[in-house]
Amino acid sequence: MVVVHMEQFLVKHASTVSTYEFFGIIALASVLECVVPKERSSVALGLRWFGNIAIYIVDVIASRLLFPFLGLGFAILCAEKGWGLFNHLKLPWWLEFALTLLLLNLANYGLHYLFHHVTPL
Repeated sequence: MVVVHMEQFLVKHASTVSTYEFFGIIALASVLECVVPKERSSVALGLRWFGNIAIYIVDVIASRLLFPFLGLGFAILCAEKGWGLFNHLKLPWWLEFALTLLLLNLANYGLHYLFHHVTPL
């Protein structure tokens, strides 16, 4: 019974959970950047953070205006068609949720890496 309630909660509040998870990762990365910087930058930390936050805000606004239901619609389509890894594996819901967060963050990190290493991006 608890599992059903937790699944309903996560479906109902997926955006909120994802937001907290995202900002938790950003907070952790920011602390690590201050405490153990990977390299010295010629741009001041505050200016870099301002630029990155501004880019993120523009990205979120643009994606919310252009594709407000694309992710949810695609998820529903995948569930109906049986597409996707978790439609073929029988894992506990909480493990699927944790793996989904991990894989989404790895994908975001991959994009972040490409933006820094592919000149046109």
